Amino acid sequence: MAVDILRQTKQSISSQVFIQPTYPNLIILSNQFFLFIVFLFILFFYHYNIIMSNYIIKQYSYDRIKELNNKIGKDWYSIKVSKNKSKKIDVFNQDKLVAQIGASGMNDYPSYILSKGKTYADERRRLYYLRHTTPDIKDGEVTPSWYAKYLLW
Repeated sequence: MAVDILRQTKQSISSQVFIQPTYPNLIILSNQFFLFIVFLFILFFYHYNIIMSNYIIKQYSYDRIKELNNKIGKDWYSIKVSKNKSKKIDVFNQDKLVAQIGASGMNDYPSYILSKGKTYADERRRLYYLRHTTPDIKDGEVTPSWYAKYLLW
């Protein structure tokens, strides 16, 4: 009789230990792992500047790139919103990135037209041209400064 009681007690203890595992530790661990993965994801995108600029390319810039393509007689140049969050526009020549232009925190000619009118924008353009007198070609290559002047001002 005592042996039977001992067996029943042993079975009830083993069933409590092995049949009812505790899941809260596993849930906490999975939440921490998820947060760690999210952190790595954000760190990766921040480090490689993959988080795109929030600039919206104005019709003025699209018209200017079309004008440039018409001047050379080929459809080589294109523009896209920059993948570098500190720039506004990426300029491509035959799908090759040639320049990243426009500081994202600064205004440009079409932005000034929209916010403060054409007269004010014309004055800002004049002052921009006075400040930016760098050569348009350096070492046989067109400089990013020229693309910025042409497409944003």
